[in-house]
Amino acid sequence: MEQKQITATYAEAVMAIKEAILESRYRAARLVNKEVLALYYAIGGYISVQSRAARWGSKRITGTVLLIHVNNRTRN
Repeated sequence: MEQKQITATYAEAVMAIKEAILESRYRAARLVNKEVLALYYAIGGYISVQSRAARWGSKRITGTVLLIHVNNRTRN
């Protein structure tokens, strides 16, 4: 009887730990997604302002995107 109680208590502890880990991962993922979304929104706003001010045409925007893509691929 004593062994069953210890096993049940241990199993509950393991489940509680797993649940805490999963909840923490979920919160972290939400925060990361929020930050990435804010970054992309800000980048879009910056590009929009530059293109409306006639500082950047469509070729400049395309070139900038390609440079960012190439630079990110060489870092990984």
